[in-house]
Amino acid sequence: MSLRTSVRQYFETIRFLHPKQILYRCRRILKSRLLHSLGGLPDKTYRLLYPSPGVTVGLGPTPPPQVSLRRLIITRDDLQAGIFSFIHQPAEYEPTGSWDAPGQSLLWRYHLHYFDYLTLLTQNHHSPGESSRDLDLAERLILSWLEANPVGRPIAWHPYTVSLRVMNWMNWYRWVSAQGMPIPDEFSRVFLDGLYRQLVFLADNLEYDVGGNHLLENLMALIQGGCFFSGRRAKTWVGRFLGKLEQELGTQVLPDGVHFELSPGYHLAVTGGLLNTLAVIRSSGLDAHFLSEYVRSMLSVAVALLHPDGQPAFFKDTTLDASPSWADLQALAAQLGSPGLCPVHRPPFVQMPSSGYFVFNGPGHRLIAFAGKTCPDNLPAHAHGDLLSFELSVMSQRFLVNSGTYAYQDPVWRNYFRGTAAHNTVTLDDRDQSDFWGDFRVGRRAGPLWVSVLDGPEVRGFEAAHDGYAKTKSAIHIRRILMIKETFYLIWDRITPLPGGGSGCRNIISRLHLHPDIDIDLLPGDRLERGRRPDTSEPIMPPVALTPDLCRLGVPIGPNDTPIVTCSHRSAHLTLAPLICDRIWIENGWYSPEFGLKEEAPVLALNKDQHLPAELLIALIPGPVQSFAADLTGWPNKMELHINGNTYRLSQLDTNQPEAA
Repeated sequence: MSLRTSVRQYFETIRFLHPKQILYRCRRILKSRLLHSLGGLPDKTYRLLYPSPGVTVGLGPTPPPQVSLRRLIITRDDLQAGIFSFIHQPAEYEPTGSWDAPGQSLLWRYHLHYFDYLTLLTQNHHSPGESSRDLDLAERLILSWLEANPVGRPIAWHPYTVSLRVMNWMNWYRWVSAQGMPIPDEFSRVFLDGLYRQLVFLADNLEYDVGGNHLLENLMALIQGGCFFSGRRAKTWVGRFLGKLEQELGTQVLPDGVHFELSPGYHLAVTGGLLNTLAVIRSSGLDAHFLSEYVRSMLSVAVALLHPDGQPAFFKDTTLDASPSWADLQALAAQLGSPGLCPVHRPPFVQMPSSGYFVFNGPGHRLIAFAGKTCPDNLPAHAHGDLLSFELSVMSQRFLVNSGTYAYQDPVWRNYFRGTAAHNTVTLDDRDQSDFWGDFRVGRRAGPLWVSVLDGPEVRGFEAAHDGYAKTKSAIHIRRILMIKETFYLIWDRITPLPGGGSGCRNIISRLHLHPDIDIDLLPGDRLERGRRPDTSEPIMPPVALTPDLCRLGVPIGPNDTPIVTCSHRSAHLTLAPLICDRIWIENGWYSPEFGLKEEAPVLALNKDQHLPAELLIALIPGPVQSFAADLTGWPNKMELHINGNTYRLSQLDTNQPEAA
């Protein structure tokens, strides 16, 4: 990379930051380097700086209900055998004397320090022996961590890590105390003292430089710590940080209820954290009405961004293992007095104008589309090239999916999974919408130019455009997604040149990523083979040319004429009919539903090579299709589709009031 390019990337990234972020970032870097040079701050020194008042706890008769914010892939037996498994990477590891975990990835080591696995040691036991072994193991792990990690050590004392760990420690201690299990006095003293000092450290190292969900986790940990401990300082934490939490939620929760990082996965995680904090506050006899209102708003939005399988859509950095279960969230919400959060009837068209999400619900199918910002201006960490992308489920099966998130620190896979080509949207000359660099940085970034809603009695949808190709290719991408009579969808893309944008043939590809479980046929009886070169995105079958006679001039399109793509999984079906494009082929792709887990998956690529302006059009038909034909002689003002013996006449498609008959 040239110096000029590097300077431009830094400038495009930094110019969006708030001065407060830069100031706190410099402060944290200086403090971190100082502590690193000292090898961490010994406990005795830290005691002098932050003397403990002889902390005591105020625990109720029963611990407040909590939901797990991450799905564990480790079992109690694994822990007892000394096996730790995170992000699908199991390892035999005994964290006594050293918690560095050499040879493991950075994210793996962070999970080791989160202590989520303590929840496995709070399960119901079938015998006193099991109970004793679990208690002994938990005490050994906690004491080992306290001894091996002086204050300020990297990873162990990162404020985000501290936040998650102290909440897990408090939940464990509450549960053990409620069960009446014998806790040695000396262990209890050391544990409470170490926990208290972590909270003191956290209060002095809030992540104002990062903000977002990190800062919310900091604040929630301190509020829960204030409810856990007795004493004047603890009460101060509750009052002080509840006020800061209300202020941050006012910034981070958009008017439509979506968390401003725009990731369905992080939205669920933040909602789960707020639910847990609300449960702790109420169990302490306190009240936070504002928190109840935010929880209700965020839960009502969260259910709209779920697929019929009950899991979130893969926009931005979203993984199934880093999101709490919707069933758990709903159960805890009901316990806290917020029932009825999963509506029996879903409206056919849900608009979320602040975040840019649109959700279409038809009988047996759901499409979730995104037309919002690439990321918050001052927080690009979890951005993807998913502007104007969408996902589609039929019945309870996902058919069209974004590729997911495989890793944070692996540069090759990080770049692949957040790149534009890994999403169900359009690339122009193989360029990304935004300039992704580093692990969590974005320089030049795409943004929506306009979003207009098309909501009629028979045709529902939206049109949106983004400027991601404006600077690099002097063009803009416009997409319409329309649901016709709740029966099928039209995806209409236009690439329009900007004035003075130059000439030349452009390579336009609209990719549709299929779930690995889907069976595909291109032509009746001709099954496609899976890719044989998973390290590339080269086509795994020759491109099939679609002649103008078949695609544009009203010749019937069907099994004997053109390669419509039929997809199925058990009793669920989806037909993809390319109405306007030059060629179609299948590429190798990858699907990563969880950190560290990836599967090969086919990608349907619709291509046009021509001078701008150019357009692509595809019909998506949920359910089995016995017959299909299309007449586009009146395009773009009108068209006629014949599906399973039914005729759909569409008119005024190039206006804001499309009609269907």
